[in-house]
Formats: sequence, structure tokens, C-alpha cells
Amino acid sequence: MGVTLEQIETAVAHLQSLGVQAGQRIGIQAPASCSLVLTVLACWKLKAMVVPLSLRYSTPRVDQTLRAMQCDRLLREEDLPGVEDACFSGISWGPLALDISQEASILLTSGSMGLSKGVVHSLGNHLASAQGAEAQISFGADETWLVSLPMYHISGFALIMRALLHSGGLHFLRSGETLGEAVQKKDFTHLSVVPTQLRDLLGDSACHAGLQRLKAILVGGAHCPASLLDRGRDLGLNLYVSYGSTEMASQITTTLVNTEGHLGQVLPHRQLRVSDTSEIEVRGDTRFQGYWTEQGWERPFDEDGWFATGDLGHLDAQGYLHITGRKDTLFISGGENIYPEEIERALLQLEDVKQCVVVPIPSERFGQRPVAFIDTRDGTMPERQIWLEALAELESFKVPDTFLLWPKDLSEGVKVSREELAKRARGYS
Repeated sequence: MGVTLEQIETAVAHLQSLGVQAGQRIGIQAPASCSLVLTVLACWKLKAMVVPLSLRYSTPRVDQTLRAMQCDRLLREEDLPGVEDACFSGISWGPLALDISQEASILLTSGSMGLSKGVVHSLGNHLASAQGAEAQISFGADETWLVSLPMYHISGFALIMRALLHSGGLHFLRSGETLGEAVQKKDFTHLSVVPTQLRDLLGDSACHAGLQRLKAILVGGAHCPASLLDRGRDLGLNLYVSYGSTEMASQITTTLVNTEGHLGQVLPHRQLRVSDTSEIEVRGDTRFQGYWTEQGWERPFDEDGWFATGDLGHLDAQGYLHITGRKDTLFISGGENIYPEEIERALLQLEDVKQCVVVPIPSERFGQRPVAFIDTRDGTMPERQIWLEALAELESFKVPDTFLLWPKDLSEGVKVSREELAKRARGYS
């Protein structure tokens, strides 16, 4: 049984009873659910913007964010309209009669210390994102996408418009249900995961049959080791890799996993070019309206509308995108350039490494030196020789001086602030 237009109108009336009005900014801190999607659609019907907040935010962080984003009120799980269905389905874009020019959402960027910037999108941005994504992964009626990523990140939030485009369904994890349990038991056709989730699923043979039934498994959010993708290919999985960003409303390029290591060609409704300094620049119908900050609007575009992503890469002769690193993560050690991503890719080839981040710390002799934080499957730190063997093909100056265990208080599978890890690394030195 799908969701009806009457249920959306009921959700609209519910929000009106709470005082939600046109032009307001509504903070929402709630788990991904059918009720959350109904609330987002009801806000859009009322011409109110939604500001999804991380479930990990403390009360002071929530209050600070609401002030900075100039939100008019906060909705938590108990404030949302109650819906019995665990699946959102049956609603398409057309009958909602929404204005694509209206500002729709503010999604907070991750990875910075302190308060993040708010990425502002219009409904048209989200719609163009969904339309272009169809070029590689189709998704429509009678198909269901399991929502395994938070809807306060663009990777999860973008699925709302993807479902609306052709009446696709969204299935949500129930409280306490693991992703592995859902893969084994539930009937769905599409799945999005980050590399750590894919590693865990591939490591559980009980999940293989469920994964093999899927039409598409989209892997994003971080670099995925080639060895992990090869394991998925060997199992016959329909794995897709993507390059995307919050600022471009999710995917920019997407492709079926390949042995060449590229991330595909640019999807429709987007444009991409590489500058003389190898920085990737983007624009198009999916490009955000600008950042909202405590000081007001920030529109970081050149006169032709290009946005510099800070990512470094190149396009090959066929127009396929290859990513090499981040402009702002580069540091210099003894006069040599070091891109942390190169070291991280080498370490992630090890079977026991779930995730890792390399950061610089000050060095009296070299200026800066790399330190690696590593999350291992069993939570223990192998001998240093294991790491040296994994990095044997790198120049010696790129080998970290220190290897540290992943801090236990940091959540797995989400982007972690490099600044925070660098601060902790300095504390160990």
C-alpha cells in the first residue's frame, strides 16, 4: 500500500497546526522514515524550506545551527505526522504541483570544525539531479530503494526526488534493524552504501544472495578501494561508483564499476571542467544557490557560474573523470608535496582496514609529516611492518611516521573532520 495525496494534505494540515507557514525555515531532526518524507513534502507544499539536522548533534549544537540558519522552529520525531507504512511509494512529482523555482532545502556541509555552512538548493536543483541520475541508474514504479544513509546528508536526501520522479518506493530500516539484516530479509531493488558498509556486507556471506538480486548498488561518500570493488564484481554485483557533492545536489558522474578506475562521464544537467591547476569546477541545473552562513549569503561562483570544488583530478581522452585528491588536504614535507588520499588508497587495499585518514602534524625538521589513523576490523593495531609493506610502492617520504588506531568515539561510515583528527594527532606527538 502506497502513500496517497490525501496523506500529504493531512501532513500539511498537521504542520499548519504547529504554526508552519510559507517562507519559513524548518529544522528537522528525525531518523529517515516515511513520516520524515511526508513532512518534507508537506513543507514544500507550504513553500517552507527544510533544514535536516544530524541525529548526532548535541542540544547546544542544534540550538547554534537553528540560529545560524535562521530557522523558525525545530521538528523532532515526535512532532512528525504518524504513518504506519515502512515504505514511501506511489507518489509522483506531477500531481504535487510544486514550484521548481522555490528554495527547498538547506543541507549542512560536513567535515569542518564548528558550525558548518548551509548549502541552499531549489526544488529545480533537486529535480535536475534526479533526472540526470536516470542516465546511469534508472529507478521507477515497482522498484524500491533501501534508505541506508542519513537523510540529513545529500546521499540520503536526494532519494526523495528520485522516488518522486517516476513513483519509485523508499524502504526504511526499522529501529534496531541492521543493514545486513535488511539485505537478507527485505525485498528491494536499489541500495546506496558507503565503502565501510559495502565491506561489512561483502564480509557476511549470508548477505551475498540478497546483494546479487539488486538492480543497482551505488557506492559513494568516500574513496572505495579497488580490491573491495573487485570482490563485488567477482560476486556478480551491479556496483556503481560516483563522484558527487552536496553543492551539486548529489551525483555529478556515475558509472558501473570498471577496471580503469574512472568515475564515469558527466551526467545530464551538469557541466564539469578541469582548471589549469587540476581543480575540478562544476555548474549546471543542479548547482546550489549558494551558502547560507551566520553572516548571510555567500555565492562562491565566478562570473560564468562555475563553482570550484576543491577536488583535484583529470578527464581522460574518453571524457571519464579520475580523482586524485583534495586541494585543501595537500601539505608539504621537506619540500615534497604529499596528498593524503594517495596514502589512504594504498592502506585501504589491506583486507583488515575498514577506513583510514592521513593528516599532517608539525615537524621541526621537515615542516610537516604524515600520521595515519586506521580503523581495523578487529580493533587492534598490527605491527608497523604490515603498513610498510602496504606502502612499499610509495616514495619513502610519503610513509607516515606514526600509525594510530581509529578513535573509538568517532562514528563509523560518516565523514570525519580531518582538522579534528589532526588536532588529536598533535596531542599524541
